[in-house]
Amino acid sequence: LSLDDVQHDLDEQTIVQLRAKFLKYDKDDSGYVSTQELGQLVKDLGFTLSRRKLEELAEELDESGNGKITLPELVWWYDGVVKEAIWREVRRQKGWRKQWARVQPYVTLPPWAKIALTWLIMWGFFAALAAIAITYAFLFGPENTRLLLFSWTFAEGQTLAVEEPILIALSIIMPALMDTLMANDVCGEVVAEFLAETVGVCITSIKSVFGG
Repeated sequence: LSLDDVQHDLDEQTIVQLRAKFLKYDKDDSGYVSTQELGQLVKDLGFTLSRRKLEELAEELDESGNGKITLPELVWWYDGVVKEAIWREVRRQKGWRKQWARVQPYVTLPPWAKIALTWLIMWGFFAALAAIAITYAFLFGPENTRLLLFSWTFAEGQTLAVEEPILIALSIIMPALMDTLMANDVCGEVVAEFLAETVGVCITSIKSVFGG
C-alpha cells in the first residue's frame, strides 16, 4: 500500500510533517516503524494514549500482524483523527452553543436592568406570599396562619443559612469545573450532548407554549 492509494483530506504541509515525524523513527529507512516505536511516534504527534488504547491502535494499523507500521497507515489513521475532531466540533456548534446563541440576545441585559428586574422579582415574590397569607387567614383562621408563617420563616432561614451559601459556592466553582470538563474530549462530548438536549427541550417547550 503506497501513500497515493490512501484516500485522505490532509493538505500537503500536514503530509510533509507526518513524513518527517515518521522518518525520525524509521532510522534505517526501511519504510516502517515497529509497534514498539508507535507509542513514541504518536506522542511526538501530540497525542497521549493509554497502554490499552495504544495496543488497540497498533492492532488496528498492523493488519498483517508483522509488527510493522507504514507511513500510509499512519496517514490513514491521522486523517481519521482529524475528521473525528472536526465532526465533534460541528456537533458542538450545532448543539448547545447554537441553542445558546439563539437565546443569548434575549437574556443579555444592561446592569441597571438586571438590578431592576431582580428587585421586581423579589418584591413580586413577597407580594405573592403576603396575598397567600391573607387568603389563608380568611379560609383557615389565625392559628393555622401562624403555623404557616412559622414554617415559612423556618424555610427562609434554611435557605439563607444553607442553600444560598451552597449556591454561591457552586457559582464560583462551576465555571472552572466546566472548563476542565470541556477540555477533556470524552467528558466534553458528554456535557455538550447533555446541554444540547436539555436546552433544546426547553426551547421546544417554550415555543409550544407560546405557539412559536
